[in-house]
Amino acid sequence: MKESKRVKTISRKLIKLRRRLLARHLRLVRIFVSVAIILVVIVIGWLGIRAASQSALANIVRLTYTFAATPLSSYRSSDGRVNILLLGKANEDPVLTDTMMVVSVPVEPGNIIVVSIPRDIWNKELGKKINESYWVGSQAYGKGLLLANSTIEEIIGVPIHYSIALDFEALTEVIDTVGGIDVTVERSFTDTNYPIEGLENDECEGDPLYRCRYETLFFEAGITHMNGATALKFSRSRQSEDLLEGTDFARAKRQQLVLSALRDRLQNPEVVFSPVLLRKLVAIAETHIETDLSVENLAVLAKFVLQSRNTIRNYVLPEEFLVNPPLSPEHDFLYIFLPRSGNWEEVHAWFSSLLGS
Repeated sequence: MKESKRVKTISRKLIKLRRRLLARHLRLVRIFVSVAIILVVIVIGWLGIRAASQSALANIVRLTYTFAATPLSSYRSSDGRVNILLLGKANEDPVLTDTMMVVSVPVEPGNIIVVSIPRDIWNKELGKKINESYWVGSQAYGKGLLLANSTIEEIIGVPIHYSIALDFEALTEVIDTVGGIDVTVERSFTDTNYPIEGLENDECEGDPLYRCRYETLFFEAGITHMNGATALKFSRSRQSEDLLEGTDFARAKRQQLVLSALRDRLQNPEVVFSPVLLRKLVAIAETHIETDLSVENLAVLAKFVLQSRNTIRNYVLPEEFLVNPPLSPEHDFLYIFLPRSGNWEEVHAWFSSLLGS
């Protein structure tokens, strides 16, 4: 009897932990989508500024017409929705897209559906996890977005119409461009093992601990004004000896704080109404964002997003549809997920039900 009670107690604790982790994940998704929306608005604002500064009447007419008439020829859709794959990638080899989200935007006012896809799903045809599909496509065919699209389409069962790959390190440039951000540091902590970029292979003059490869970070609780480099370190640190800060979960929470502060700064009138800053921000976007969206696509998409921006619904592909098989050479001894039923039909039905809600 005591053993049964103990099992029930542990089960309840695990359920509560999963709920807390899901809530944290959804908060991060909401912030990410908010920043994406702001970036779209910035691009649209820049289009208007560029047209006006160049006295390009044709551009103004085209932009106005696109917003007003939303011609069917200017965007792809199916069943009244535009489905976009958002990829978050780092500047590393291989380039892994550890953030993978499908954003389904309704053509008419309705719910914007955001679904996060676990990066550890195994793709049999690739012989790799799906977070390598962009990298494989880029190296083999020069079409990373295309292969990533088809990989995700197989899982969700609906077409991906457009895709956006965002280099998250570009956010440091955005932060510096807007004059820094004010981040609320919730807990003071120290990290004595933060890796220094460029010194990963330094021999440190024979030091067996390779201490020259690392620097010490300290953040004090309270509101801290951060430049891009500091914000990146704050959001990436995970080696603190503080048990509450030296984890991936704490790092995810700090990333939320940075993105939230950036969102607030981007909405500041000093930024929104500054042609100079908008030009710089668009230049960063052009350098660090890869997309198959055209100017017309962006204009129409901005309209669709703005008309439904208050009805964002966030989901994660349910764990109940997945299985985690034992480590094996078939999957390179990696931690992976496979479809529970042996195919993706369950997920297809679930995803379709979301789009109809």
